[in-house]
Amino acid sequence: VTLIDTRTGTTRALELPDPISIHGVWLNNAGRHRGERFIVITASTGVNNRGKVTWSAPTALFICPLEGGPAVQISPEGTSVMDWEIQRTTNKMVMTATKDTNRNGKLDNDDDIFVLLYDLESGAVKDIPLGAPPQ
Repeated sequence: VTLIDTRTGTTRALELPDPISIHGVWLNNAGRHRGERFIVITASTGVNNRGKVTWSAPTALFICPLEGGPAVQISPEGTSVMDWEIQRTTNKMVMTATKDTNRNGKLDNDDDIFVLLYDLESGAVKDIPLGAPPQ
């Protein structure tokens, strides 16, 4: 992925894993990742038996510095992120996700849905049980 500054014509490259199938890119995000502005990318990285990226692979969430450079996967491996939102006041990202909890080899309606809390400053990921009392 290449970012183009339309005012100056300069470009910056984002370094993503290969192979990858990008679902979305968000440039203007609230909060800061380790003090820097950042880009959020949702993508699939799983491959089939022919080595091709499949849409049925889990959707991973990546963060990349706005100035370019390597993307970092912030969602746990094997987890498929369904939705995410940044809470500007706490500088945390809330992710709704699922994974193959029934171990049938695919993501389906029988798998559990859970919430992850990602701290944009420290990089810590915390699993928040649904229905748990507030802490």
